[in-house]
Formats: sequence, structure tokens, C-alpha cells
Amino acid sequence: MHSLLNNKYINLLLIVLLVGNMITIGIFWWQQKKPSNDPPERQRKEVLEFLVKELNMTPSQREQLMALREEHRKQVPELRRDIDRSREVFFSSLKDTTLREAQIDSLFKPVAEAEQVFQKSIWLHFRKIRAVCTPAQQVEFDRIVLEALRIMQPAGGPRRGPEGDGPPPPQGERHP
Repeated sequence: MHSLLNNKYINLLLIVLLVGNMITIGIFWWQQKKPSNDPPERQRKEVLEFLVKELNMTPSQREQLMALREEHRKQVPELRRDIDRSREVFFSSLKDTTLREAQIDSLFKPVAEAEQVFQKSIWLHFRKIRAVCTPAQQVEFDRIVLEALRIMQPAGGPRRGPEGDGPPPPQGERHP
């Protein structure tokens, strides 16, 4: 053992390995400190770039698309809050075991209406995007719009639960 510590090459190798490990640990630590890229924002950029590329949009059309995206983006948080609030009221009624089907439907109606307003805002947003397109681009837009919507969906499908982080859907359950 004593002869190993006296060997210059072994000592040099140990120092190099130690420094390398310290650098690696430092890199991992530094990358964890960086703010993570917001997945919804990344998805919005992916959809924007997908549409610009697939439709071969001009710089002017791209600017119009960005303005439409920003306008829609300002509406989304309040629409999502409305859905979440309605859903919270609906699910808070679970403790009432005396509710009949008609009463349950009545309690669910605000959730459905809030979701309808949200989905309609997305539909109108895409309608405005389509209006920016030339007639030839509109044909292509009609072909790819469903793919753009899939890109927008969070990983794992539509939001679930009040904060969008609920459990995955049961096996066999499908979402539009």
C-alpha cells in the first residue's frame, strides 16, 4: 500500500479523477439551479414554429401569428381558473350523498359551460390563424390543424384535476 502512494502516476491519476468528479458534480448542480423551460411555453413555441414551417408563412404572417398567440395567451389563464373554480365547487359536493341525478347535472353544468367557453376560445383562435393564411395555405392548414392541437396538449393528454396534475385516466378512457 505504501508503494502505491509513492507512485507518481497513481497520485496524478487520483488527482485528475478527483478534479474530474468535482467538475461533473459542479455541472450537475449548476444545471439544476437553472430555471426549467416552461413546458406550456415550449409547446406554444412548437406549435408556432410548426405552423410557420408547414404553411411556409412569410415573415409578416409570422408576426401576425405571434400577435394572435399573445392575444389568446392573455385569455387562457382566466378561462382555466373559471374551469378550475367550477370543478372545485362540483367536487366539493361529493360529501352530499343525498344528491339526485338532476341535482348532480345541475352542479356539473357550470363546469361544462366553462370548458365550452375555453374550447370555443381555442377554436376562434385557430379560426383567426386560418384567416391569416393564403387560400393555398388554408388548404394545408385544414390538413394539419389536428396535429397542431395534439402538439398543444400537455404530455399525457388533457389537464386533469383542479391544478391539471390529477391522476392519469383509467385504462380504456379516451379523450378527444
